[in-house]
Amino acid sequence: MGRDIRGARLQQFFDCLESRRVRIVDRILQRAVGEVFIKDGKSISFVDFVSAFDADGDTRKWLSPLAMFLSRMRHTTERQKLLQYGAVVHALIDTLDPAHFVTRERPSWPNKLTRRSWQDLNYRVFGRYLNFVENKRKYLIAKGGGSRVRLWSP
Repeated sequence: MGRDIRGARLQQFFDCLESRRVRIVDRILQRAVGEVFIKDGKSISFVDFVSAFDADGDTRKWLSPLAMFLSRMRHTTERQKLLQYGAVVHALIDTLDPAHFVTRERPSWPNKLTRRSWQDLNYRVFGRYLNFVENKRKYLIAKGGGSRVRLWSP
């Protein structure tokens, strides 16, 4: 996978999403949740997912930490972690499907980021892990607005 530039970039996205300050649940749980959504090498449908969740105690056990995290969205810290994680996933989709053959172009939400989250994304995520992302302004600066701080550039 690392021999191809797209594979290497995908690996860098995975490393970023699994990093301690970006991930929203432990790495082992992230991987388990991903496996819950895959059956026979294909992603399962929503109906199959709900059926598995209702019928299988193991599926509920693996998903409960994620559900617990998502239930705390009224807390600023958890909400900001989810926004940062979402920005990385958004950049992953835009980078791997730049012409949007599989996905649609979607706006980002930089206006929802706190100053600390903005700095984490700008300096650590896009400055260190994902410095190959071409349009990091999309994830960091609201339309019509200027940046509060100069964007990091290599």
